[in-house]
Amino acid sequence: MMKDVLYQTLLEKGVPDSHINKMRETLNISKEPYQIYYDEISEDKKTYRHVPLSKVKSLGFRGTSGLSWFDHACYNGTDNIDIGRCNKAYKHLKKQSLEEFQAYYKRSAVKLIHFEDADFYAVYGDGTHRTLWAKVTGAPTIYAAITKATKNDERYQTYRRFKTMEKEFNAYLKGHKLDWGEDYDGKFTDIAYQGKSIGYQILYSPHSFSSKYRFTNQRLDDWKLQQEQFKADISKALQSKKKFQIIMRLTPQKLKSKLLSFFDYRRDQWMFSDEGKLKFKQIGFDMFCIDQKNTTS
Repeated sequence: MMKDVLYQTLLEKGVPDSHINKMRETLNISKEPYQIYYDEISEDKKTYRHVPLSKVKSLGFRGTSGLSWFDHACYNGTDNIDIGRCNKAYKHLKKQSLEEFQAYYKRSAVKLIHFEDADFYAVYGDGTHRTLWAKVTGAPTIYAAITKATKNDERYQTYRRFKTMEKEFNAYLKGHKLDWGEDYDGKFTDIAYQGKSIGYQILYSPHSFSSKYRFTNQRLDDWKLQQEQFKADISKALQSKKKFQIIMRLTPQKLKSKLLSFFDYRRDQWMFSDEGKLKFKQIGFDMFCIDQKNTTS
């Protein structure tokens, strides 16, 4: 859906320009961090109430973090929103008055989770598109079945420690032209150098901490040790890369191809010999080759 088409329709239906601009500026937030350090409150009977849409800040797992609510309604920049359902909502909006359109959201309950300490709501399963269109059209409230959640202070402190470690390690990776790749089984992570893989490392990825049950100080202690070992290996790998650079610079041009072939043959031996103790040579050689390709391309 074109942005200007939705904008014009909202104006024609009586949605204030100020609200439309607010929806263009208000970004959807992810509920995932909160789910990690909040605990659901078990209740025998579900709570139903009309929730102010000003307090609904997340579209849940279908929402795209950092994308505006207006862009979600136009399915612009997200693959998680159903185009057909948005088109259906738009057709209803075109046919009905704004009051008639918004009345639906006062009787058909969506599912929301209330993060009580932060005092905001997120879609919690059913009701993504209804919540989206109710908020974008300026409905004051939406009828919802509420799941309550309260902050677990101990897990929150663990989460803060994780974020500090993540930020510091990401800075280290960026400073060495390294980046995260895919993880395997939550225990190994593919690390890239200048966008090219240098292999799986014994290193938890940040993604492997996505479950609240994995947020323990013991696991963070293990991660810290992994990071320290990784840094030590990379330091050796960089020293090795520098040696390859010096050797190749001093090698006559006519012998360089043969020497590279010899190093390439030795590469697998470095990777698997001595229980991996020489792996830094293999990584250093791979980094050297990546540098060479980037230089000549």
